[in-house]
This record gives sequence, structure tokens and C-alpha cells, in this order.
Amino acid sequence: MTDFHLNYKYSPERKGVVITGYTDVSSQTETDNAPVLTIPSFIDNKPVVAVGEHAFEDCTYLTHLIVEHGVVSIDDYAFRGCTRLRNISLPNSLVSIGQGAFSYCQFLVSVTLPDSITAIGKEAFAHCDKLADMYLPTYLETISAGLFKNCIKLFTLILPRYLQLIEEEAFFGCSSLMEFTFPDTVSYIGPKAFS
Repeated sequence: MTDFHLNYKYSPERKGVVITGYTDVSSQTETDNAPVLTIPSFIDNKPVVAVGEHAFEDCTYLTHLIVEHGVVSIDDYAFRGCTRLRNISLPNSLVSIGQGAFSYCQFLVSVTLPDSITAIGKEAFAHCDKLADMYLPTYLETISAGLFKNCIKLFTLILPRYLQLIEEEAFFGCSSLMEFTFPDTVSYIGPKAFS
């Protein structure tokens, strides 16, 4: 298990702590087993509300992520390029996932997103080569542009029951995606959404 020292700041606008990055204070190497990162609910008796932009980008030895209850946002590119990340556990408090937040996480296989999420940014899971199963939140109304772009193994997809918009290139390059059912609520499918 790796020992991450979290860097953070208090954000008055967000009324809580935002994780801004980390300092690796262990002797972890890319060949060690199961480096786990836990984003806690509180730091210094203040609530943790977000993982900030680029906070763990290119942390190539991280394999497991646990985000505790209370965190409401994972910001843009927060875990982009975590190429060994295999498992993520997200809380029911989470409301949004930013643009490119988990893109290029090439070892993610299955992701279940909590129903509390109402917004997912562009290309949030793009280029996740091994992603095969994705369970989207029930109340998600928009599948953003390029959300699953080039997820070549994506096979199982449960579309949200209140889905309205599927933006451009949302599933571009998802060559294993064969069959799914559109809910009656879908009113727009963007260009190259399923190319």
C-alpha cells in the first residue's frame, strides 16, 4: 500500500477542502502491489468536497481509488493517465465528474457510477482501453461529447432512464459495443456518436 501525503487547500466558495495533489512519501515503485489512495471525508476537521483539477494526473502506480462520502466533485483531469488504476469506489455524495477525469486509465475494466451523479464532463472515460462494463447514473440526462471515445472493449452499457442528449463522438471507436436500448426520453444524438 502506498503512502500518499495529500496536498490541499480550503475553498471558501466550495465551503470545504479541495485536494490539489499529493507528495509520495513512500518507496513505492511501479512494480509494487496494490497502491491504494483514499480520499477522506474530512481533513483537519473540515469537509473534503472535491478532488481538484490535475490532482493525480499521471500517477502511474495507483491501482485502487476509494473516495469517501462527502466528496461532491472530481474535477477536470483529476486522474487522467493513471494507467494502472483498476478499481474505483465512488460515494453517493458525488454529483459531478469533470472533463477527462479518468481518461487514459487503461486498466479500468468495470465502473459503476452512483445515482447521485448528474453531470459528467467531456471525454471523462475516453481511451480507457480495457473498460468493458459501465453502469451510468439513473438521473444523468446528457452523455457528453467523447465520453467513451475509443473505449474499444466497452461491451455492456446501461443507458440512464432519463437520458435526453447523446453528444458528438460519445461512443466513437467503441467497436465492441453491439446492442443497447435507448430510453424514450432521448431527443438528440450528435454527429459520429456511434461511429
